Amino acid sequence: METSGFGPRGNVEEVLGMDATGRKLVWVKREDFQGWACSRCAWAFNPAGPLVRESIEEMKTHYEAQRDQEFKSHVCAKHSGTTRPI
Repeated sequence: METSGFGPRGNVEEVLGMDATGRKLVWVKREDFQGWACSRCAWAFNPAGPLVRESIEEMKTHYEAQRDQEFKSHVCAKHSGTTRPI
């Protein structure tokens, strides 16, 4: 896992790999946003509903699976009309 410094639109603290298109899933921390986002467009992960599972580990696993699936399936062109999270 890479760590990066402060960018023009926020503090990027973690980078989780790169997909085939070269985009990265990055952890962004700003005054108005904190969470996972795409390095190439304005897509940001927004979990669907509360994390309700049997254990913390199951909640974490479900959250990560949902995040990773949504990141892999998003189309950057559909998220280019707004400000990038980083």
